Amino acid sequence: MIDLKMTNMKLEYAGQMNMYVNYYTKEVKNEFDNESIGIILCTGKKV
Repeated sequence: MIDLKMTNMKLEYAGQMNMYVNYYTKEVKNEFDNESIGIILCTGKKV
């Protein structure tokens, strides 16, 4: 999954992405798929 943010990185974005990846892994992914990953792209890097 990819999440595009037009702000600096915030810690809650990581928690949000973790929730999305866990949901996808549990509810959508089948046994033949590779591991799910999440990528967060932000305009800045200050946390």
